[in-house]
Amino acid sequence: MAKPKEKRERRGTIWSNLRWIHPERTGYGTGVQSLKEKLRYFTYRDDRDVKAPAGGRRWVDHGLGGTHREILETCQALTSDDRLAWSVMLSPKPRLMALIEQATDRREFLENLTEEVVEQWFEARGYVDPLYSYVTHDRSTSEEGLQMLHTHIILPGTVETSAGRERFDNRPTDLREFNELVEDLFELHMDQQLGKEWRTQWAAIQREEHLKKYFQAMQGEVLPANLPELAEQLYEQGFSVEQIPPRVTTPDAFNEWLASLDRNKNSLDAWFGRETR
Repeated sequence: MAKPKEKRERRGTIWSNLRWIHPERTGYGTGVQSLKEKLRYFTYRDDRDVKAPAGGRRWVDHGLGGTHREILETCQALTSDDRLAWSVMLSPKPRLMALIEQATDRREFLENLTEEVVEQWFEARGYVDPLYSYVTHDRSTSEEGLQMLHTHIILPGTVETSAGRERFDNRPTDLREFNELVEDLFELHMDQQLGKEWRTQWAAIQREEHLKKYFQAMQGEVLPANLPELAEQLYEQGFSVEQIPPRVTTPDAFNEWLASLDRNKNSLDAWFGRETR
């Protein structure tokens, strides 16, 4: 018997999800009316408080429809007994997308990624010629103030097979493999766009964010202005956030501990230097 595939930790470079919508109203987020509202929301809003440009956002049509009305009608025509549609969201880490300098390049990057994700996902599942439509949202994050490009994809509840259209279903293992595929493709596209240097920058971003969470856990209202430099100093000393001693419970205590590491290192360097002359 084949050994079950081990669950892989998500690396955090891109967030993705895949959810189905029941054709009947069985609870929140289900039913034709819910899909209709979702499609209108994707078309005319970026979030609850921000409207899309006048006229709404343009859907990229790959056979499902070019407007929210057409998409709804096609999903109703292609529904199964309990699958009206699937809703997918792809949202790369804003700080990683910011490494792509030109806004037009970022949008083209995400659109190409979105289409390849759908195509490869269907190929991996043994399906061909997926019907789907997607729209790109563009807004600022509330915390970082960076552009948060992301796409919303709609898939019908059935797929074309050699035996005709069948219900499109996804087990938990399928959903996990979908998320892994999204991460792998995003990172491959980043390699192609920027070269592998972005991976070094991503590692530094992760170190900074881990240290940020550490300071936030101290319940401090103001984060150190030199947080990136502190994260790199910690890394250069060979430490991770998990290795900070429990006694370090304030920003001042952290700075004092970090300085002591540097002093100790300098003392050892000097000592070994005298010994090797």
